[in-house]
Amino acid sequence: MPKRIIDIRPPTIQAKKIIEKMKPQRDFAPLTCPKFDFRFVYIGIGLIGLFLFCWVVLCSAKIEIWPKTRALIFEETIVVKAGIADSDFSQNIIAGKTIQIEKEVSQQLNSTGFIDKKAKGIIRVYNAYSTYDQPLLATTRFVSASGKLFRTPVRVVIPGKHYKKGKLVPGFIDIEVVADQAGEKYNIEPTTFSIPGFAGTSKFTLFYAKSFSEMKGGGRFPQVNDNDLNRAKEILSAQAKEKCWEKIRTRAQEENLILFDDAVSQKITDAFSLAQAGAEQEQFNYKVKASFTAITLPEHDLENYIENFFDSQILEGEKLHKPSLKTNYFLKSMDFEHNKMVLDLEFSGAVYSDVDILFLKKALVEKSSREVKIILESEDKIDKFEFELWPFWVKRVPNNLEKIDVKLNLD
Repeated sequence: MPKRIIDIRPPTIQAKKIIEKMKPQRDFAPLTCPKFDFRFVYIGIGLIGLFLFCWVVLCSAKIEIWPKTRALIFEETIVVKAGIADSDFSQNIIAGKTIQIEKEVSQQLNSTGFIDKKAKGIIRVYNAYSTYDQPLLATTRFVSASGKLFRTPVRVVIPGKHYKKGKLVPGFIDIEVVADQAGEKYNIEPTTFSIPGFAGTSKFTLFYAKSFSEMKGGGRFPQVNDNDLNRAKEILSAQAKEKCWEKIRTRAQEENLILFDDAVSQKITDAFSLAQAGAEQEQFNYKVKASFTAITLPEHDLENYIENFFDSQILEGEKLHKPSLKTNYFLKSMDFEHNKMVLDLEFSGAVYSDVDILFLKKALVEKSSREVKIILESEDKIDKFEFELWPFWVKRVPNNLEKIDVKLNLD
């Protein structure tokens, strides 16, 4: 079989690469249209808007002004008179206000006094001596069987013996006797008594006495004395006055009234006890009523007087700086009869040149920093000032008056 000869071989991978390189190349890439990025537009618009916001909304001018000030000090004497309708500042007279307070207090107190009392009682004295009456002098002694001595406080007559139903019986009389000494030991039970004045005579045994009830009332007993009553008045008067002081000070504070202690009339209008000195009581009730009348000065009227006085003394174009006011007052004299008091008054304060803020704002509209400085320095009512424009790139005062902040510094 004849031998087959193949003179052309399939190209290998390497040969393919070589052939590929031998192919003609294009001179340029195909044309494409690039896309536009709108983000930069948005950013630019935002920056412009922010700038306009700062320029229109946030743009402002701040001006702090210290006006020219001067201090004034005055000393005046004023009259505060109650019972008048209106004050007369031109005559240094201020209408006062009267406060009247009454308080009553009562209390039960212990008695500190004592009384030593003598026992007493009734005895029946017999006359078995004769048919004649027998007088006995006052202070005649009677001695009990236990030796306790009693006396008759008054002169008595013992009737003589007499016939009763045909039988001669002793005469007798019931009399009161009082122990010779005070004390509980004389509170004795019923007993018999003799008359020591008849001792050594035949009358001693024929004149005698008997008691049919105990002697009582002897001992030490509590008693109200003058010291107790005086002490009660002193204690309760102090309490009543304290209550009046408390009430009158509260009233003055609530009603904004200036109160002087020496402008208060104090009276104890009533002080009594149902128990009198000598009453035998362990305790007693005492009552005191106090009355206070005060002439006071209304704070508001004093402030009006001072402001009115300043207004009459300051120059045109000046104003009083009320927070700077300082006031001292002293009670010089008090006349309760005419319901008036005289005060020495010391007061001081600062006055400042009044700056027309609205006029100043209008004058500064759209002015540069240099022009603002010239205007403020030329104003004779201004002592010093500070000026600021915001934000930092702003060069002129805004034309909106609300964006111009002018502050008066009076410290």
